[in-house]
Amino acid sequence: MKDVSIFISYSHKDELWKKRIVKHLKVLILNLNMNLNLTTWDDNEIEAGSKWRTEIFDAINNANIAVLLISADFLISEFINKKEIPLILKKKKTGSLRIFPILVKDCSYRDVKWLSNIQIRPKKPLSKFANKFIETEIKNITQEIKQLLISKVKSRQNKKTSSHPKNKINASYMLPYLINRSEQIKTIKNTLIQPETENRHKKKSNYIWIIHGEEDQCHDMFLECLQKYYWKKIHKYNVDQATLKLMTFDWPKKYEDFEDLQNQITYEIKDKYAANISNNKILSLAKRINNCHKGPIMLYTYVYTDDFKSKKENIIHDFVNLWKEWPQRGSGRFLIFCLIVKYYKEIKKLKKSMFNRLLPITSSNIKVNKKIQSVIDDYSGANHDNKCVVIPQLTSINRSDVEDWGRLPYVQKTYEIRDFTPVIRVIYSNPICSEENKLSMEALVKQLTEKLN
Repeated sequence: MKDVSIFISYSHKDELWKKRIVKHLKVLILNLNMNLNLTTWDDNEIEAGSKWRTEIFDAINNANIAVLLISADFLISEFINKKEIPLILKKKKTGSLRIFPILVKDCSYRDVKWLSNIQIRPKKPLSKFANKFIETEIKNITQEIKQLLISKVKSRQNKKTSSHPKNKINASYMLPYLINRSEQIKTIKNTLIQPETENRHKKKSNYIWIIHGEEDQCHDMFLECLQKYYWKKIHKYNVDQATLKLMTFDWPKKYEDFEDLQNQITYEIKDKYAANISNNKILSLAKRINNCHKGPIMLYTYVYTDDFKSKKENIIHDFVNLWKEWPQRGSGRFLIFCLIVKYYKEIKKLKKSMFNRLLPITSSNIKVNKKIQSVIDDYSGANHDNKCVVIPQLTSINRSDVEDWGRLPYVQKTYEIRDFTPVIRVIYSNPICSEENKLSMEALVKQLTEKLN
């Protein structure tokens, strides 16, 4: 049995967040169906009278994954910055340690050099989520850690035969998320690859996208797969465009009018990515954003069903109007403004009629979802001067799509399985399947992970 250790680095002022995350990691430890002896370590493991510095350094040296709880208190801690982080980065450089930062409180982490090239979860601080969603977000994070563990084990097993000549995917945890997203990728490719006959100077460099789907369709992983896998395939003959930089910002919960929205968004982006410019002018901000990365850039934000209950369909229109006049980046360098819409998924409730029969109640969320989809459909069907591109909705997966995925050579090689049919048959006989015999991406990935590992 292989020993695997997760080292948790945090500020003591974030003790409550640490406890919540460790609780979910312990659920993972108790139920991980792999040949691993998995443990977590934080400084609460240090016994009274022990040489605490030595124990911390030993724990880092023995760790396979370092979970960092990012906050302002964490980033200004002298011991963390001068002692823990240098050792963690040294181990990361050798490939013996994976770093998994978790953003617990809002802070200027993008100004920290060693964090600039590391993917941070979640997209917004845990402290900014409503209480009813925090546990779900932490659960999703621990599931990603689980996938990371699985990929590490698989990479060890396949070390001698890990080369995939044409379709090499560096992160095997992404594989299940590639299922049934070809329609979305085709739309993206057609949007970006413009005809060679078109005058180069007339080509658009700025785009507005809408990506939408129910909350359990794994929007975050779709973006990550787009960035790390699909994007390189789309631009395999253009090195300058081959690396996509993702930059997120928060959509305001409240704004009085369009001018107020514009001011809030400008301030939000300036605070995150251009804090040292002296004014809030759009041209100055656009120049700074354009120069932060030579290749393509995506500025994206999330909105949820609840956000539309006050502003209704105006959010879609406001987002498009906000960015359509943004200065063109030019020189063939893409700048994409992306609105990610997550529909809350609800089971229809039942009520008793006057005849004591159970009748379905359409919840307010379902009604709002339909209104949002209607507005998005308008943008998809109408011309709108090509200002906005609607990416086809992220939908649930049917059995044939999973079977097609299971026939791919690099999938079979990664999982060391030639025939996925028995596994897929078991998964799609599960009661959690919809009436159309489909599974959400979240449910499917969970089932595949359990059955294949």
